[in-house]
Amino acid sequence: MNQRDAAMSFRPLLGDGRVRSQGEKSEPLQTASWGSSSIVFDNRRWACREAELRWTAPHHLIVLTEEGGTSHTSIRHEAKSLYDGMDRPGALTFVPAGAERQGFYRDVDLSYSALWIDPDIRLPAANA
Repeated sequence: MNQRDAAMSFRPLLGDGRVRSQGEKSEPLQTASWGSSSIVFDNRRWACREAELRWTAPHHLIVLTEEGGTSHTSIRHEAKSLYDGMDRPGALTFVPAGAERQGFYRDVDLSYSALWIDPDIRLPAANA
């Protein structure tokens, strides 16, 4: 994998922004979508020395760290620190649709599942 491919591999599935990384490897394990991509599931293995992310998505995002972790994770929103510590198994993150996520990650070696949910989703079973 060349450096350009590595920098592109961790790009979130939905939205726009910028990702910079060093020594990155990302392997999709399972991806699925329902309701014309109103709900998208992404399970992935991710490793890198360092990564910086600035991203905004039109869907809500829920991320669960399943295995592994980071030596340092820093998440900011609108110049406020939301989290500064280590990522570890069981860590759960929620990012509302339209919110810019600013993240810095060091010594990443983990697997995670991400669930993207359209804020305007209409679930027929919810009205029954």
